[in-house]
Amino acid sequence: CALPICMPGFGVGNIIGNRAAANQKPLVPQTVASAEAIVNLRLSDVFEVVPSVFVQQIGHSIDFMNNGIGYIATNRSSRKAVGVELTGLAVRKPFALQVAAAYQWQLKSGNSDDPVENLSAPPKYPAFWTMASLNAEFPRIFLQANATVRWVGQRGPSEQNLAFNDSQPYTLASYVRLDLALATIGLHLIGKNVTQIGAVARNLTNERHSEPGPIGADLPVLGTTIEMSLRQNF
Repeated sequence: CALPICMPGFGVGNIIGNRAAANQKPLVPQTVASAEAIVNLRLSDVFEVVPSVFVQQIGHSIDFMNNGIGYIATNRSSRKAVGVELTGLAVRKPFALQVAAAYQWQLKSGNSDDPVENLSAPPKYPAFWTMASLNAEFPRIFLQANATVRWVGQRGPSEQNLAFNDSQPYTLASYVRLDLALATIGLHLIGKNVTQIGAVARNLTNERHSEPGPIGADLPVLGTTIEMSLRQNF
């Protein structure tokens, strides 16, 4: 981490202008405590299921708030979350299918002054998402392919953007995204040196959604993009 809040000696001196600002409490380090339990269930040579559960607490969470002439770092309420995730994997060559889903609960802090307390979705991240990915490998024709579809639920705004919205709660809409990729495997065009040719098409649904961003602007994503690559090892 390259931020000052991660550096040794944090809290000594005027960190991010906090001590020089009027009516500001001294900034204290943000702390994160988390635990996760994962179980790997191999049902057969083909099927595998991986359930997991996690709990996380962020103490003295740090955010950047508008102080009239700019932005200043300040401690907010503690954040607590509990989540579950389930992943299923089925492999029968040449195909491999992965399906996953996750849900998290943001626990109420009980602080009525917390601006994100009444959001219907967690700030910055979705409460629920799911995805499916199909991978195929055909070594005889030097080709592998992958298709991934994701559904991502509503996300709440960052604290800065919530403040810019006069503290009126809002959410960013859910969306569906489809990505496709093709690449060569085991291809040797020059002697024994590996040649890699690939193409990736992202966001084929051309979904134009936005992600939570800082300082008053939620960030729009790109529409459909296509990238091609060629790599030759010598």
